[in-house]
Formats: sequence, structure tokens, C-alpha cells
Amino acid sequence: MCVKNHPEIDVYGLLKGESPQTGEETRSHADRCDTCLKEIEATGVVLEQLDSLPEISPSPAVWDGLERATRPRKGGWIPLSAAAALLLAVLAFLLVTPPDSRRVAATLADRSSLYIEEAFSTETSTELRIPEVGTLRLKAGSEIRFATARTLVLIRGEVFAEVDPSGIGFEVQSGKSRAIVQGTRFGVKAGAAVYVFEGRVRVVGPGGDLELGSGEAATLLPVPLAEGLAKLDLRWIHASDLSVALDLVGDRVVPRGDEITWRVSLTGSPSLLPDDLRNLHGPDHYLFLRVRRGSDPSYLLPIDPEKIFPAGGARISFRIDSRKIRMDGRHQVFAIYTGKGTGGRQATSNPVNIEVRR
Repeated sequence: MCVKNHPEIDVYGLLKGESPQTGEETRSHADRCDTCLKEIEATGVVLEQLDSLPEISPSPAVWDGLERATRPRKGGWIPLSAAAALLLAVLAFLLVTPPDSRRVAATLADRSSLYIEEAFSTETSTELRIPEVGTLRLKAGSEIRFATARTLVLIRGEVFAEVDPSGIGFEVQSGKSRAIVQGTRFGVKAGAAVYVFEGRVRVVGPGGDLELGSGEAATLLPVPLAEGLAKLDLRWIHASDLSVALDLVGDRVVPRGDEITWRVSLTGSPSLLPDDLRNLHGPDHYLFLRVRRGSDPSYLLPIDPEKIFPAGGARISFRIDSRKIRMDGRHQVFAIYTGKGTGGRQATSNPVNIEVRR
């Protein structure tokens, strides 16, 4: 490379607007040397691309490394091509690393994602999976937002968390108070209380901080509640133990016009299950299917009570006319169940993939 033999050339000073005198000497040389000029222009393009990223700034350590790589030093230059390659590598890293606001904070039962700083509200009891933290249940009518991957802001309603060992340090914020996990199953009611089923939680509020153990509860000030869990209405949490599983009976490729046979299994507290699983369309219990095709909006399919029949135990089978599937092609199907005593929760099954063909 030409510039390797010219330690007097200060490309960094020229491109960054530093050392005017040296910059003039560099430009004067470059005007007479096509090889140097091309390398200077290539490095300038890379710097311009970095400057076009105002919301993503390299750390001081990165800039220090770039400066060391591009300034003259005793013994000659690192070739400009090497410096340009380093700059391109940094640029590529910045471009493929999403800002925190686009990082996935949690995953819903239907496998859709909730992102950091994205507000989420629900009118039914809902369960989320937080990577490397655990599971979070939201009571019907709750609203949340993730400030970071390990910090949840409870705007309204109530949440219950079951935290894995890797989730120690996860916290829930409500108003000016924080509940910080130390390995536990615990809940927070917005503006009201923190309670612990198992493990320990540190509560930090305007009135100081307090550590709660299993079976204990406190206000968000925090002030201990002498009755512990006894005076709290926690039925919605127990109701969330209800689950539903969906199976396809027969071939996954279905000719349009044929009936599709499904089997649904319900598990949970006996008080949550209907006495007769065939009675799933009354005011107390309701079962339906949700169908999703690619990125198209999902839609609901009701189940004809006349086509429901027992399948043994807490299971039923039913048939759906494939013509109710709106389009040919591959689809993902979920069973959704809501029942008396579930606190408004919709229990969503595993997905089942099918293909409808003409």
C-alpha cells in the first residue's frame, strides 16, 4: 500500500478535521497519488456511515481502538485497508445489534413477542414466558411494560411470577416501589401489596425496605401485613392452573370439504372443569378454535355442540368442516378454553399444524 511508505500522512486528522497543517500536507500528497486518494476516500465513506447512526454510539473503548488503528505510529502505518476493514466490522456490529426497544422481553402463549418498552394490556388472565427469568401471569384487566429485560413496570392490575434460579434480580415496579426477586414465587398488586408464596422478595418503597419470606405479605410502603396471605383474594392464581391440550386425529393434510377430527384434554382443579365436558357452550364454559395462517390475522372457529362427543376422562373429541378454514394452504390451530372460576382466563393449547388442499 502506498500510505504504508508515508508516515507523514495523517488520514485521521484529515477526515476528522484535526491538525489543519498536516491535513493540507496529506491532501497535497493525495492529489498527486491515486492509490492514497482511493484509500482515503474509502475510509471516509466508512466514517460517514458510522456518523449516519446518531442513535447508536460506539463506546469510548471502541473509538480509542479506531484511533489507535488509524493514527500514525512509530514504525509506519497499519494499511488503510486494514483500518477500513476494522471500521466496517464495527459498523456491521452496530447495524445488526438492535436497540433495547426492539429486544424481545417475553413470549405469549401463541408465540407472539412482547418487546421492551412496549405496553401490553389484557382483558383476560394471560401467561408470559420471560427468557432466563421464568413465567409471569397477568390477572384480567392488567397492564404492564418492560423497562428492561429484567425490569417489569406494573401499570395496573396484578401479576404473579414464578422465577427460575437464573431470574434472581428480576424486579417488578409499581409506582415508587420495587419488588426484587431473590428466588421465589410471588405476586404484586398495583398500588396495594406484595405477597410471597415461596422463597424471598425484597420490597423497596418510599418508607424503606423490607424482606418478605414464604407466606408473608406487605404493602408497597412497605409495611408488613399481619394476616399474610389470608386476607388476599388469590383465587385467580389458582384458576390459572387450568390447561388445555389439542391433538389432531388423522392426517395433517386434509382435502377441502372433509371433516377434521380434533381431541381436546383439559387439566386443572376439579372446581374449574365442567361436570359434563360436552356442555362447552353455556354461560359457564366455552371452547373454540383459533386459526392462523402465516402473517394473516387470526380468526375464531366456533364448535358445533352437535359434533362434540366424549373421548374418555377429561377429554372430548369434535369435528370441524374443513370448508370453515378460510383459505387453502398451511395453518396453525389452537384450542382456547374459558370457564367458570377461571378469573376470565383463556387457557390456550399447544399449536397444531395442518394443511388444507383442494
